[in-house]
Amino acid sequence: MSNFKALIKKVVGDKKEYKEYKRRIAALPVEYRQVFQEIEKYAWHFSDHSGANMFNALTDLLDLFEEGAANGTPIKNITGEKVGDFAETIVNEVAGKWTDKQKEKLNHQFSKQ
Repeated sequence: MSNFKALIKKVVGDKKEYKEYKRRIAALPVEYRQVFQEIEKYAWHFSDHSGANMFNALTDLLDLFEEGAANGTPIKNITGEKVGDFAETIVNEVAGKWTDKQKEKLNHQFSKQ
């Protein structure tokens, strides 16, 4: 029964964390929110099956955007002129680690044969 309780706590906790994440996005100034949402939409296409790694990266990015907004930093000072390149850098960092791990597993699996 304790495993079941732990699972319920994890699901409920994850849901609360996600709702808080969405609330924080909604609270961003319009320009920041629009850019963040487009980066988020792009990034999710490259997430692993759990989404945990990408969610963590996006949460870190949200922290950066909130700080920039609080300091009055223009959004392009954060992302650069090419927002797509900025988004791709984030995706490559997160997805690259996952794909490297999967490639290593595959190599290891077949090196035994």
